[in-house]
Amino acid sequence: MHDDAPATSYAYEYCLGDGHRAPTCIAQSPVAGDFLRSVRWSPDGTALAAASDSGALEIHDLSRVVGAYYGGQEPEREIGPPALSVPHASGLLAYAWYPHMQGRAPETCCIVESSRDHPVQLRDTTSSGRVRASYPAYDDKDGLMSASALDFSDGLHFLAGYDACLARFDVMRPGLPLVQRALSPSRRSRDGMKGLVSCVAQRGGVAACATFAGHLGLRSVDLEDIASWQVPVEYRGAGVTDLRWSSDVVVWAAQRRAKHLVAWDVRDLRSPVMAVERRAPGRQRLAIDCDRSGRHLVAGREDGCLMFYDTETEDCHVVEAADDVVAAVAAHPYYPLLATASGQRQFNGDAPKRNCMKIWTLDSQYFSM
Repeated sequence: MHDDAPATSYAYEYCLGDGHRAPTCIAQSPVAGDFLRSVRWSPDGTALAAASDSGALEIHDLSRVVGAYYGGQEPEREIGPPALSVPHASGLLAYAWYPHMQGRAPETCCIVESSRDHPVQLRDTTSSGRVRASYPAYDDKDGLMSASALDFSDGLHFLAGYDACLARFDVMRPGLPLVQRALSPSRRSRDGMKGLVSCVAQRGGVAACATFAGHLGLRSVDLEDIASWQVPVEYRGAGVTDLRWSSDVVVWAAQRRAKHLVAWDVRDLRSPVMAVERRAPGRQRLAIDCDRSGRHLVAGREDGCLMFYDTETEDCHVVEAADDVVAAVAAHPYYPLLATASGQRQFNGDAPKRNCMKIWTLDSQYFSM
């Protein structure tokens, strides 16, 4: 993050519609044969972590693009190859940035990641790419579990989601989790949550989690059950694939093979507080994110469009962003910059490759939080 960047006590809000400039692509990568399944900005806003379909963890240095935007200069139009690419033969399942990462302090440049048949690992994101620590978790038969979701709660602890199980680790103490709890009393019980944990999102000491079976839940810092519920039948798809908090009390859920994005106010979970249309008929994960204020929800679509939803007025602005599925979206932590990645797995050898990562800028306004 640049020294004069907006402080964390300030937030930006997208300005869309009449009288405002349409979202503009300021940089993009060359078209590639391998598409990116997800992208996430680093906490200091200078780098992007991405999971490629081949199973590699990629770290893209975007400090020049962000610095040019901040300085009011013309940015480099082309995003170069990743500064670091770490292959995972068994596939990359999940990753999460260390929340206090600063590019100028190499000791903070790290990320937790998970791959199949391996423990969670803390990996250096500098040029070395070395593994700093490992965090295994075992099931009741002493079998090593592979984490399918990861998220930091603070600079000291992170959560890992497994099959019907959550674990909390101390990042400074490699080894077994501090706490490990099942999401249901038993596999036959109707209480709690069922299925493989697909995503975890923490805010204000509360963790929201979801499974591919369509169950959602809230957990305390010690992973005690606060609440569990399911997506209503009229909005239900084929499993929740992404969660985002738009405020301290509202959490959004995205599903695959669904027609809506659905939000709940965690103070009253009897019914959704809002649902907006976003058709996702396929099985590919289509991510969601929010601007820093939490007012605008951003989502990709299978026809290559970006959807910007105003959660106060329920207006929707549609922008043509790519020639293929927009699977990944990530809002910058400090500036109105949006990263997107498009593409999908091709089963026809003659099909054109349109896999591309882009950085967009939007009109915005800042205000004190």
